Amino acid sequence: MALPWSYLVGAELLHKSGQRYLITAIEERQWPTGPLIEVCMHEEPTSQSVLYNIASIKGGIFKALFPTIEQASLFIKIIAQIEQVRS
Repeated sequence: MALPWSYLVGAELLHKSGQRYLITAIEERQWPTGPLIEVCMHEEPTSQSVLYNIASIKGGIFKALFPTIEQASLFIKIIAQIEQVRS
């Protein structure tokens, strides 16, 4: 089961500096750049949005993804389906 990138809107990213960023939008794009992920500083709702591509996120700028409860429950269901197929 594949999820669209837009499903991550609402999740948080932990920056290597310790700041948390909220994913506010995702613009679908073709590879090699892939989708553009728009984030803003979670503690400051008036902060400006910044766009990152997948390569920059994988490059170590962000340390962790914190999904919402709804997103996490869907991830758990997908992982269970994958494990069921593997068994």
